[in-house]
Amino acid sequence: MKIGVKFCGGCNPGYERFKIVKKLCKEFPYVIVEPVQEGITYDLILLISGCHAECLSILSWQQIAPVIAVYEQIDYEKIKKYLCNRNRKKFL
Repeated sequence: MKIGVKFCGGCNPGYERFKIVKKLCKEFPYVIVEPVQEGITYDLILLISGCHAECLSILSWQQIAPVIAVYEQIDYEKIKKYLCNRNRKKFL
């Protein structure tokens, strides 16, 4: 599985945004995580914002792959749930 990550500009971060990526790589070592690049196919795109201003447009990224928007540290649970459910379906 390949996950593309896009960070907001970081003008008003309320938490350490990169900790989300570190935790993801630690808990799911089989997942490839990289900055979003044009022309690459992703199974999931993470839009990691430092606040709720939504400067990253979800709609434009949803045309490429499923998107999970992260606005605060607790949103990591959305990523974890998505990946666990996806893996469960793979083995059923």
